[in-house]
Amino acid sequence: MSYAANTWMFSQGQVDVMLSTLNKQDWQGGRLNLKNSNVSTNCSGIISSINNLAPNINLHIYPNPTKGELFINTSEKIIAISACNIIGKDVVLNTYINNNQLDISQLSNGIYFISIYTEKGVITKKIIVSK
Repeated sequence: MSYAANTWMFSQGQVDVMLSTLNKQDWQGGRLNLKNSNVSTNCSGIISSINNLAPNINLHIYPNPTKGELFINTSEKIIAISACNIIGKDVVLNTYINNNQLDISQLSNGIYFISIYTEKGVITKKIIVSK
């Protein structure tokens, strides 16, 4: 059995990654000393999930998957809504919100990230368009 951990820290445009691996066959008991090292590199990739740090915003988007119309259930005042596709390209920006509904029927089948802007912050949710 082995254990591996990755920790990502983001601060002021810099990304630090800490990697550690511990193999059971290497452990003889006693004291374990860990050494940290910082590695700088250029990275690229696709975001596959988002964890939001927007507490105290209760929000529900449905139906998901959708055929084209989304309903947003929240007690917060919605200021704007935007959507981007899986590669990060903006596909919708809506500053006129009608009864907390969003028509995205013009979007092709796929995965999108919907960002809802409120006075308390921004919530981003993954939705699936499937017609």
